[in-house]
Amino acid sequence: MKKLKVAALAFSAIFFMGCSDDDNNGPQTNGDLTARWNPDKILVEIGNDDQTTVYDDHEPGCEKDFIEFNDDLTFTFAEFVTLSGGCQMFVDPAVASWSRNELNLNITGSPSYSGQYTILVLSNSELQIQKTDNTAGSIIKTTIFFKKAANQG
Repeated sequence: MKKLKVAALAFSAIFFMGCSDDDNNGPQTNGDLTARWNPDKILVEIGNDDQTTVYDDHEPGCEKDFIEFNDDLTFTFAEFVTLSGGCQMFVDPAVASWSRNELNLNITGSPSYSGQYTILVLSNSELQIQKTDNTAGSIIKTTIFFKKAANQG
């Protein structure tokens, strides 16, 4: 009888330990991608080396640069610069588009963002996408972090 109690206790411990991590596995991807997103930072990993760069191209006194995933599957990248004392918005001149299949994101036609990405995080306030390249035998992972723009157009 004592062996049966020990076995039941061991099974219960394994069951509860196995379930405790299930709720936290995998990326949070329940947000809506169709929105305007401001770049926040970029993480580049090459082998065991990594470097994080804060996106500091937002022009003081102007709206923040943004990417936008539109409902009609078009994609926009806009930058703001100060010219003649005023803010000017420059948009990629190419007609860009996007498509998504689960965590796979494909952006085409954008000189700045074209490529195949994996969605790591997609919440109501945050987006993280990662692009993996193989250059000269080195695996390079670039993760771009975005915050949902307060101004949605």
